[in-house]
Amino acid sequence: QQQQQQRGAPVLPLASCVLLLTGIARDVEEQCRKTAKALGASVVSSFKDTVTHVIAALDPQLRTESNTFKCMMAIVTGKWVVSVEWIEQCKLANCRVAEETYEMKGLVENDELDDGAKRSRLATPEERSTLLSPLTVAFVGQQDPSLEQIKQLVPRCGATLISEKDALVQIEDSKGMCDILCLVDEAEVEPQFVLTRLQPLMERNRVLDFYWLVDSVTAFRQLDTQSYVYDPYPADSTD
Repeated sequence: QQQQQQRGAPVLPLASCVLLLTGIARDVEEQCRKTAKALGASVVSSFKDTVTHVIAALDPQLRTESNTFKCMMAIVTGKWVVSVEWIEQCKLANCRVAEETYEMKGLVENDELDDGAKRSRLATPEERSTLLSPLTVAFVGQQDPSLEQIKQLVPRCGATLISEKDALVQIEDSKGMCDILCLVDEAEVEPQFVLTRLQPLMERNRVLDFYWLVDSVTAFRQLDTQSYVYDPYPADSTD
């Protein structure tokens, strides 16, 4: 941008923007990249602290079917999360249009999590870095490699992330209830794992579905854990 000014060249409207695209159909994504670059923006493929905007697949009500890791990283760091239409409007106006009109509202069919992106963007750095403070969190029984990304959210939000092994040691050594949030992916839990590992944990510790973390980040507030308590024996639909 400085070089453009020194040479007398016009400064492109999105020259100061670093964009990250997520959840967008391939053909739409390719067009977004071309448009963004033509307007002077940089486009990256993974989240970095230098990112200024995450461009997400949002419906006309500015909602998404499910949050992505890139969107959640944008929320916990106070970046803009906007729809593809923002890029299109910037092109039409040949300027950086106000983002508020295109900012992510929340999730489809869950308005209890609304406006997390806006709350985080307007929050102070200290408020963002202490979102989950002073919690201690462990992921128990997780094998899905994609959850390694989700784990990155924990220290970003001020909570302490410990290993499953360390969590089990602390729980076993505690004399009463141990205040560690053990997060479990219900889809991956095997019956034998419930009997041998989770059942003892649940007697002395809070075991939650890991979507408590996802939803707390999406809403940018610590959600009540009660509705996320993991139930290893959900009510059977048959008698």
